[in-house]
Amino acid sequence: MSKFFITGCFENGDEIKLDGPNSHHVRHVLRMKTGQELTVCDGRGFDYLCSLSRFDDDSVFVSVNSKLKTPAEPTVLVSLFVAMPKSDKLETVIQKAVELGVYEITPFFSSRCVSRPDDRAQARKTERFRKISEEAAKQSGRGIIPNIHEPVGFDDMLKKATEHDLSLMAYEGERNVSLLNALQNKGNFLRVSAVIGSEGGFTSGEAEAANASGLITVSLGPRIMRCETAPIAMLSAIMFFTGNF
Repeated sequence: MSKFFITGCFENGDEIKLDGPNSHHVRHVLRMKTGQELTVCDGRGFDYLCSLSRFDDDSVFVSVNSKLKTPAEPTVLVSLFVAMPKSDKLETVIQKAVELGVYEITPFFSSRCVSRPDDRAQARKTERFRKISEEAAKQSGRGIIPNIHEPVGFDDMLKKATEHDLSLMAYEGERNVSLLNALQNKGNFLRVSAVIGSEGGFTSGEAEAANASGLITVSLGPRIMRCETAPIAMLSAIMFFTGNF
């Protein structure tokens, strides 16, 4: 069933107005007719099962038949921190991470980041990243649209990443602590941060700074993954461990 995100809180019997791109999609892409069903989501974890009630010149109106908590939202809130990669790799990471259940994504700049767009170019990129997040949320039946934050520097990333119940950094130089070890040792947690490097990974100095800030450096195994593969692997493992697969 098609899903549309809209701001608001609704109850059974309410009429919801869909306009702009949502109205266009109903009319001209899906070519829906009166009486057909669709889902409206408030972006806060609740779905409204609706039926199309009427059209006007520019808008579509739907009637709320029932309200329920979105079943697709995981029980753990994973904040993904990704060092800015080259080309369009981050677009792929965002799409797949949203499908897997990520809560939010923050790009950051580490010493080995090659991509460093100026403010104007970065603003365009962030706008596109947020659109990708929205489309992936619709496709995968999410109850929220995961926020894609503006990029931050390495030190600011450390501050944000350590505000969670469990703060993890994937580091290929880690030999003693695996991702599974870190998850098992912590036990119960609600909020977890997952930090991934760019092409070339992290320097030893960055790993030491992360440890000093409270991050736990973990190994993702003996194989070296590409920067666009590692966040998906790490997020998948966290979701599996917490029973969200």
